[in-house]
Amino acid sequence: MNKRLDFDKTIEELALQVPFKDVTDVGEIVVVVKETEPGRCTVTFAQVLKFTLEMRDKKEWWHVDLVYLTLPLLFGTLILKSEGLTKMETFTSGGKKMFIKAINTAPILENKPAYKRQKTSSNPTKQSIAHKVAPVITLVK
Repeated sequence: MNKRLDFDKTIEELALQVPFKDVTDVGEIVVVVKETEPGRCTVTFAQVLKFTLEMRDKKEWWHVDLVYLTLPLLFGTLILKSEGLTKMETFTSGGKKMFIKAINTAPILENKPAYKRQKTSSNPTKQSIAHKVAPVITLVK
């Protein structure tokens, strides 16, 4: 069963739970919240591949190329003002509200737990997949 997320409440909750950065760089992971219908939204994560700056009407517009961390991987470009990347602001794209913000992974990496590989069978066909996936990290403020 899919839980329906309220756009504004989701942004508020993310601000409490996720350590955000004020500056976004190439290679960083961002959270992308997109309104699907009035008040409802989806939350996805993406990695920033490239920025391109365009001047239009004396305003800076950033073309942000992303790879969405979904299966299958999806590629897309968002076009937004500087404020959309550096502040806790929403913007519109195609008439839908959106939010994008870089995640500050430094606190997570500083406190990462030691990772132990689980002992597996010597038969490669019977090996557990547990040693092939990263441990789950819960973000705590």
